[in-house]
Amino acid sequence: TFLHQLGYYSSSHKSQYIGGNPVGDSLLGLKYIISERDLSHIYGDPVLTGEDYAKYMGMTLDELKEATFADQYKDLDASMINVYKNPYALSLAFAANPESFDLNMKDYNIFVNQEKNPEKYNPDGYKSPFTRLNALITAILDEDETVEVFKPATMNGDPTVSDGVKVSVSSNHNKYEGEKGDSITYSYTVPEGVNLYLYFPAYYNRAIKLSSDTMKIADGTTKLDSCNERIVELGYTTGTEYELTVKIDSDSKLFYTMLDDAYVYYVDMDVLNEAFSRLQSEQMIMSEDYNDDDIRGTITTLKDNRTILTTIPYDKGWSVTLDGKILSEDDIIIISDALMGVKVSSGEHNITFEYSIPH
Repeated sequence: TFLHQLGYYSSSHKSQYIGGNPVGDSLLGLKYIISERDLSHIYGDPVLTGEDYAKYMGMTLDELKEATFADQYKDLDASMINVYKNPYALSLAFAANPESFDLNMKDYNIFVNQEKNPEKYNPDGYKSPFTRLNALITAILDEDETVEVFKPATMNGDPTVSDGVKVSVSSNHNKYEGEKGDSITYSYTVPEGVNLYLYFPAYYNRAIKLSSDTMKIADGTTKLDSCNERIVELGYTTGTEYELTVKIDSDSKLFYTMLDDAYVYYVDMDVLNEAFSRLQSEQMIMSEDYNDDDIRGTITTLKDNRTILTTIPYDKGWSVTLDGKILSEDDIIIISDALMGVKVSSGEHNITFEYSIPH
């Protein structure tokens, strides 16, 4: 799914806000980030904290905790909740290079029979959400050189492994074969003062436990399995060295990762700020009286042959009016099998999105 491709937890039957990061969140227009962690190095000081947030919501702290956090976080102190305003968040609609929608968003996959499953055979896909998000932002901005919002950390040689772990290469993967509890430890050189993120790309299922002696894993993740493939927030660096330990936790006693990937990336905040400032310069200014099924506003595009990209999930119930003209269904573009867009010329445009239940 589209959310899975961006690194969020999403399976065939459900999606959750797990795997959040400032790049994906800003692209999807998340204007406020609620967290029990200190994220001021990304978003600045919180606009509300603990009791003030509870009062704003008309709740007690206990009610706020119940409404805010999933079951695995119920033991957290609600007074530690912070609300951050995301200065990089895009509006519900913004202008984009139309060629960006030709981007191959699918996963890298050369491990199936091409003749029997051509739709799954995908050697030009992306190994991780980090490289996919970089490519998507690059395409939207119509840049020739990759806009590296996510940068790979420098891996210091091959990982160290427990005695008895067999290391080999199989079908474009590193293959680690041992016993449950055997470890693989990765060492990285990283910039000081950046937020680190992890994604282990693998075509094969895996179950692993995660830990780090350098710093506590920020989002609390201690294990991943085949049903939990998403970005992990590792945390904010205070030094230049980082170690991550993986322990095999599967009955198969195997752990696979794709070749030629760093697995650990960091967000370059200067690049993020510059890229999203450019995107915000051509975003929709929404009217204040919008609601869930009637969204109105204006957008000024700076170039001809632009596409207004929305973060509205495509549904046949949506109609679009552009500069007073109701667009036909053929004029509405389905982007990445998920989102809705329309083509426009340069200049200022009035645009309305209205939803009615399709019959």
